[in-house]
Amino acid sequence: MRHRRLPAVAALSVVALLLGGCVSGGGDESASAEGAPSADVRVGLVDYSFTRSAGALLATTVTLTVTNAGSTDHDLQLLDGEEVLGATRVLAPGEEQTITVDLSGLEKVTFLCTLPGHEEMGMVEDVDVVPEPAAMTSFATHTPQEEFAR
Repeated sequence: MRHRRLPAVAALSVVALLLGGCVSGGGDESASAEGAPSADVRVGLVDYSFTRSAGALLATTVTLTVTNAGSTDHDLQLLDGEEVLGATRVLAPGEEQTITVDLSGLEKVTFLCTLPGHEEMGMVEDVDVVPEPAAMTSFATHTPQEEFAR
């Protein structure tokens, strides 16, 4: 009997690691995820909140790998106000879908599960969008000798 539990415990541990272990809901953007802003983000759909592998999204083309880690169907819509920027299909528990969206020029987006009652149970969240870090150009425009002479 003890050996049968081991695969289930291992699977749950993998899901927890993949999703970052941070859970939030109800529009609280600060508690959902920690970590550097990213353009490649894992999103977990759980009952009834989201997890993210990054604290914020970068204002560029962003790839979201969305996994339903809950025990019921969920989906994800990414909104800028009322405009739908991207969406998954309805995902059964364990299913995954990758979507790509352009967040250039945005400062905030909303994650929303559109299934009946899920928004009211907390599956809506505002997520910050931050500018990409400026590239270091000091040596890109000057030779090392020119830079040394400065």
